[in-house]
Amino acid sequence: MRNGSRDEQQRSATIGGRIRELRKSVGMTQEQLADRLQLENKSSVSKYELDKTTPTPEQFVCMAKIFGTSTDYILSGQIPERGTKLLQAEKILQSMTLDKTLDAAITILLALQTLE
Repeated sequence: MRNGSRDEQQRSATIGGRIRELRKSVGMTQEQLADRLQLENKSSVSKYELDKTTPTPEQFVCMAKIFGTSTDYILSGQIPERGTKLLQAEKILQSMTLDKTLDAAITILLALQTLE
């Protein structure tokens, strides 16, 4: 295993590492996350990601919504439970603005259902 990948695993083993991983996974900058959390500047997000300070409970809830995950995952690294995954899927479906995109998503879901 390369050092870079080991370092990434160690970082995602912390709250700050998971925040960084989630932020990057949605293509968001520190500044954009700071704006969404109504923080004055991106340095607060940087401090969260470096585990120098801890977000408030309200900020954890907001981040979970932004990233489509659970506060449990951000805090402990535990994979979201089935209910959380269903909420995430519902959020994605509700965000689709084109009928043809929603129709395609439903077609894919119905095909997957036949595999059960």
